[in-house]
Amino acid sequence: MMMRYFKLFFIPIVPPAPLLANAEESFNLGKVVATVEKEAVRIMASVTMKNIFIILYVGACATYTLAFSLHFTKQRTLERFAAAIGLALNGAVLVAIVLISGHLPVFNLFESLVSAAFILACLGLFFTKVERSLPDVAMWVWIEILLLLVISLLFPKVLASSCYDFNYPYRICFFAFRVGALSIILFSSAFIIQSRVEGKNPLSGANRFYQGRNFLLLGTILFLVSEYSGMVWCQNGWGDMWRWSDGHLQSVFIFLYLMLAFHIQERRKGPRGIRSLVAGMSGFVMLAFTVIRGLD
Repeated sequence: MMMRYFKLFFIPIVPPAPLLANAEESFNLGKVVATVEKEAVRIMASVTMKNIFIILYVGACATYTLAFSLHFTKQRTLERFAAAIGLALNGAVLVAIVLISGHLPVFNLFESLVSAAFILACLGLFFTKVERSLPDVAMWVWIEILLLLVISLLFPKVLASSCYDFNYPYRICFFAFRVGALSIILFSSAFIIQSRVEGKNPLSGANRFYQGRNFLLLGTILFLVSEYSGMVWCQNGWGDMWRWSDGHLQSVFIFLYLMLAFHIQERRKGPRGIRSLVAGMSGFVMLAFTVIRGLD
């Protein structure tokens, strides 16, 4: 008797089927609502971050322009202050790109130009001297920075699409070293152009020229490291070290131009010779090919 009551007492209570169906639907609906809420929060955060990114970008352009203007009025302290603010805003733009996209800001034309402007501003801020007369090296560096920003203004402010693995080391090295090479070769152009301006002063002009040649050599090494990384990337991805395409052909032209800048023979040597003219244009030639490559 006791066992019968015990079994009756512990009979599992099964709710009717309609109640189970309603509970399951409610649970699924709750999951959908939670997913939608998370997606909405993510989209709102992304939109907010992109707005902040645009504000920082415009601020960097404005402060760099202000620093360039102050350079002409020879207000060196204010120029350095504006340049430091512009550099900080430029760095904040790069950080925002990393936070939004999850990759280094070197993979498309806009990202490359903004990164190159940041590196060039660092070089100009820390590796140029304050001079009394104009033009000087810093002036040419500011012109190059503004040129990079003007070109970036002409193109959509979009980030690189995830068509490749952004975490692949050789792909990162290919794009990152190329941006570094562009920045340093542009910096070398500023010294070499200034050497031609100071050509009447043989000692000063020669010093500028050889300083520029040293930076040009460093930039060329970075470019070759970039090309080697690209060859390994090509080998691992497509089974061949080299595939003739527009990008590869542009790399050949850049390499041949850099070799011409180092090895061209001339009768009139020094900062006013043909070699300095070719070397001084190296940064702008590489910039032109970078823009052409970014249009593909």
